[in-house]
Amino acid sequence: MKYPTTALLLGTVLTTFVFSDAKDACNLTQYLEFGRRGVVNCGFEEDFILIAWFNSTTDVQPLVEMVDSVKSGRGYDSGEFDIYPNGSLIINEVNFQHDHPFMVWVVDKLGTATSIVIHVVVTVPPNPPYPVVEGCDNDRYCVLEVGREGVVTCSLRGIRPEVQLELTTFQSDIIDFWNEQLVVTEHTNGTYDISLTSDFTINLPPFNRVTVVCRTLSYELSTQFDLLYHIVPPNPPYPVVAGCDNDRYCVLEVGREGVLTCSLRGIHPLARLELTTFQSDSIDFWNEQLVVTVHTNGTSDISLTSGFTLNLPLFNRVTVVCRTPDYEMSTQFDLLYHIDPPSTTHDLDDSLSSTTYLRQKPANEKIRSPVLIGTTLVAIILIVTMIGIVFYTARHGSKMENLQNL
Repeated sequence: MKYPTTALLLGTVLTTFVFSDAKDACNLTQYLEFGRRGVVNCGFEEDFILIAWFNSTTDVQPLVEMVDSVKSGRGYDSGEFDIYPNGSLIINEVNFQHDHPFMVWVVDKLGTATSIVIHVVVTVPPNPPYPVVEGCDNDRYCVLEVGREGVVTCSLRGIRPEVQLELTTFQSDIIDFWNEQLVVTEHTNGTYDISLTSDFTINLPPFNRVTVVCRTLSYELSTQFDLLYHIVPPNPPYPVVAGCDNDRYCVLEVGREGVLTCSLRGIHPLARLELTTFQSDSIDFWNEQLVVTVHTNGTSDISLTSGFTLNLPLFNRVTVVCRTPDYEMSTQFDLLYHIDPPSTTHDLDDSLSSTTYLRQKPANEKIRSPVLIGTTLVAIILIVTMIGIVFYTARHGSKMENLQNL
């Protein structure tokens, strides 16, 4: 049986086109590697009478076609293209000119026609074929010794197409990435160099080793590396408060104003110190100064000095904590301030005089004062008179008794 030409079939298809299940036979985006034999895979049923592949969605002459298992077409004749028995397109040597949409027409024995557009993306693997982490000597796994904060860079060289890089970890509560910058450089041969640089902060403690992965979002390319963070605890393993004799709790007798100093000795890496209190309205800290001394062994002494003012007379005992926000280390101490009562009677008299001076006298106080004074005088006269009578009586009685005895 002899079939009509492709042009006649296409004319028929354009007027009788219907969709069929063949539309699901191909992935709509397919990746082919540069310089290799590539296959645009499709899984059509074998009861078709025509397969035709076109170089674009607007071409009317096919690159390669197969009618009743007979192959033809300019691409087939040149050896650039071929067709598998299931209708898949073969590109014998993939180059950048194949990086565009292809269209395939399929007509089965029932006359059902399907048109599918497939985007071919030509890829070039990077060199090396994985992300390179700066400091890892091109290895796919390494350990980097870092500080608590730092910068990490990973890159892909000579890749196509352009891809996105990301830094990720399964320990998201341990490390924070920030200030990420992606730099893309396009070469004349159509490939790209892609570099991702990011700042990081390791959230410690209790961890000092974090596993990080640099990977592409669209390809299975990745490199794993560990960030190792050396920790030397201070000695003693808590902040030391001046005046507390290395104790983790003490009471300091202070004035209303004074100076506090707490420190960490022999710690690595550097840590922050701060003074805080749960009674924020009871004390003010001011003029804080942090002094860091670095030793030759890499450890440091850290000292925080701060002035303070107690808000009195509401409080005379304030609990203060010296702590490190970076580690779970703290020392608690109390500031005790003695509040003395008024020291002299003179001060009390002055206070009372002032109170008397400010008191407003009642309007009738002048009227009642002479009466009170007169009453008081009469009472005094009566008392003196009674006392005189008593003495007189006693003396007179004694004389009468002597006369009777004579």
